[in-house]
Amino acid sequence: MATEDRRLSRRQLLLAYAIGGFGLSMNAQIVLLIPLQARAMGAGFDQVGLIVGSGSLAAALSSVALGSLVDRLGPRTCYLLGTGSCAILSAAYIVPSTFWWFLALQPFLALSRTLGWVASQAYISDVGAPSERATHAGRFSFCSNVGQLAGPLLAGTAAETVGLRWGLAVPAAYALVFFLLGLRLPNGHRGRGSGRAEAEQVERASALELLREPGLRFVLVATFARIWVTIVFTTFLPILLAERGVGAGLIGVVMSLMGIVATAAAPMAGPLSRWTGSEALVATASVGCGAVALVLTPVLAPTWLVFVLPCLVGIGVGLSLPLLMGVVADSTPPSSLGVAMGLRSLANQTASTSGPVIIGPMIGALGVAVGFATAGVGAGCVLVAAYAAFARGRHGFDAPAGQEKSR
Repeated sequence: MATEDRRLSRRQLLLAYAIGGFGLSMNAQIVLLIPLQARAMGAGFDQVGLIVGSGSLAAALSSVALGSLVDRLGPRTCYLLGTGSCAILSAAYIVPSTFWWFLALQPFLALSRTLGWVASQAYISDVGAPSERATHAGRFSFCSNVGQLAGPLLAGTAAETVGLRWGLAVPAAYALVFFLLGLRLPNGHRGRGSGRAEAEQVERASALELLREPGLRFVLVATFARIWVTIVFTTFLPILLAERGVGAGLIGVVMSLMGIVATAAAPMAGPLSRWTGSEALVATASVGCGAVALVLTPVLAPTWLVFVLPCLVGIGVGLSLPLLMGVVADSTPPSSLGVAMGLRSLANQTASTSGPVIIGPMIGALGVAVGFATAGVGAGCVLVAAYAAFARGRHGFDAPAGQEKSR
């Protein structure tokens, strides 16, 4: 869909790419530290799932509204609001003496992180000519994966050195750094500036219209499966390893492998989609690797082969993100990019909510093997069904990368 060509200087482009390091890394740090700290404070698997899921539920219910806010106020403003509030709320986790306070804080932290992440994606999706956006999305994705690599390593090392409670200062400082980076970004478009009633009407119409796009519908289902795999893996594998006597520092190293592999895999997304002639197939197969990792977790976690698991998940994380972001940008007018990213975030948060809430109690009641196997098989079935449904239409999403996609 046509849009004006909004170009940035080289320095500004580097900043726009760099802010991609915020969202996934913050999530990786939060998902690593908060469940471990809650568990250390006496929380059960079901309570850990409830804490993680409560934040995701709040973000899921407000994702489209947050996207509409990005369209109204502009991506830069919302990015600053998200990262600034995220820094403050992350620091608040240091104070509580009982894990029940985490349940109260989690929804607000999830909202702030989601706002910053949606705004950063909307910002990069509106940069440059349409023919350049795959390149910009790929570089943004590269920074996202580097952040996801560094996040668990930083958080795990801090927790090992100063303890889990003070290790929670790491995500607070990290968010502050990205807030300061955001201050140096140019404004870009300033948003619609609509009144509240008008904005709500535009939001509903935009979301319903965008959902008519077959490519976007596939993206939402694939995104759900992608995040379901990631949230179950990153929430419960660290706890499983900790209860087998593995230290927080080594857990951080294991989890950081996901970011390492994702960073290495991301540049291969374009060549693989051209080689196969199908972006949908590459996205489906890559996320499927993560589903296989969940099924294998109970078998490999007690052995040195545990390092294979984050590598499989990392393949899905690295290959799928630039492909899915590119489809969203191609299927959406620039005035509705925030809502489109909000829809994608809705799929993210729905998976983030349902994953821990469903699988946590299942692990507690039926055991690790049943819980992880159910999560992996469920994600695989959703992926296969989504690809089979989309393949019947093939309305442009499977066009080789670099060719114009039909609308």
